[in-house]
Amino acid sequence: MKNNKGFTLIELIIVIAIIGILAAIAVPTIFNAQTEAKEAATKAMASSVLAGATGAYAQYVLDATDLPDCEGLVAVTSAALIASLPPDWTYTAGDGGNDVDITCAATWTHDDTQYIVYYYNSSATFAVGYSLDSGGTRTEVGQQGVDLP
Repeated sequence: MKNNKGFTLIELIIVIAIIGILAAIAVPTIFNAQTEAKEAATKAMASSVLAGATGAYAQYVLDATDLPDCEGLVAVTSAALIASLPPDWTYTAGDGGNDVDITCAATWTHDDTQYIVYYYNSSATFAVGYSLDSGGTRTEVGQQGVDLP
């Protein structure tokens, strides 16, 4: 009597097909999860900057101190607005460019340069926003007296 041990060809083909279907479903979900995580990190970073800017604005109103400026000193402006700079974000200080109303324009850019957080300051006002598409569309998260340009 013959003792057949092992799987038939049809059983192997069915198992491979099932694995292929599961992989086709799982791979896009994993990539989507990475994108959603980066977007959530950008929104969280913008919320942190907004909280810091709101605190600095309250200090400005109560004690007549200056709002954080953008003189290019990372330790001054970035530390005044957020407790610590995450390692995958880069701080850049600047001015308002062509907009004469803006005296300070700071940005925090994620290593994946598609994600950007903005801080604009104009005398006694500020605005905070973010972009999820390399600056194409800016979403304001908060402001005091000035709109996000």
